[in-house]
Amino acid sequence: MVDPDDIPPTPELWQVYGRHVARMLQLGPAFREEHGDAHFIVLSGAPHAALNQAALFGAATERNAAAVAAAIGDGGQPAILAVSATVATDVSTVLERAGLVQAVRPEALFWMAGIPPVKDGPFEVRRAESDADLTTVPSIIETAHGYSSALAGRMYGRDLLTSAGVGCWLAWDGSEPVSWTFVTRVDGTSALFDMMTPPQHRRRGAARNVLTRALADAAARDGGRTESHGLLGHADGSAAVRGARLLGGR
Repeated sequence: MVDPDDIPPTPELWQVYGRHVARMLQLGPAFREEHGDAHFIVLSGAPHAALNQAALFGAATERNAAAVAAAIGDGGQPAILAVSATVATDVSTVLERAGLVQAVRPEALFWMAGIPPVKDGPFEVRRAESDADLTTVPSIIETAHGYSSALAGRMYGRDLLTSAGVGCWLAWDGSEPVSWTFVTRVDGTSALFDMMTPPQHRRRGAARNVLTRALADAAARDGGRTESHGLLGHADGSAAVRGARLLGGR
């Protein structure tokens, strides 16, 4: 049983998150990943910042910062680099010289121990597994993010959704998907990606419904392993923020 007050150290959470990002972005056109004690680099090679992520945390030094910045530069695509508040060394000069622009935001990591109770609602919630659903997922991602059809199909299609440790759950109102989220599983932990409810369907309980069902189902499919359970969001933290507000993560 996980103690809900026993929150792992922030650098450890960043390391776990990096492994989740790699699982989510593994089918990028020029995928690269590197994981260290004070950084991670996960680059899909796609021309969208949210699909190329890196982080510096804990004991990161200017050398770590320079190496991460060089990897992003070599990738030739826009990227998001998170610098944790746990980094004691001032690495801003190194990053600015590499052309990275600072955007100050709160540390977008939320943690929740255990599996939250499922909140049922008036929607049918299911994992994308049928041929029709596996076609629907890249289509809604293409529309939501403006990705090309080819990229959405490659990175969010059948190959990803039938791979180990990744799934997409959708809440359906009849024949229309009204809310969805991706859940990845790594070493008994879960992370959320691309949690979204279109504006016209918000405040109907669909997000809470799909989120709680997805987390419970993902853990059950992983043998019920819930050594720890993380609400860790994508890139700018929007998924983590929404998940935390819905479920009380911190």
